Amino acid sequence: MVQFDENKQISLKWQISPKREPVPNPENSSDIKIEFVEDTKLSTKLIFTHFNFEKHGEGAKSYRDTMNGEKGWDFILNRFKTFCEK
Repeated sequence: MVQFDENKQISLKWQISPKREPVPNPENSSDIKIEFVEDTKLSTKLIFTHFNFEKHGEGAKSYRDTMNGEKGWDFILNRFKTFCEK
């Protein structure tokens, strides 16, 4: 975790390469920021941002496109949601 502001945001390094392998050096990894924004009195909106893909080096653009595509974050987060609802 890079930053934590209670009730506001969590920032972390995405240390997984375009080949889906661990990236030991955080300087060579992209970043994720999750912001929590009050939507109504009963709900919170999450703003999920994945950026700095260029730090992954070769294959960074296609990695960004993949994570923004059919089997990217929408797929991953929906699978997580389904798991949590069980």
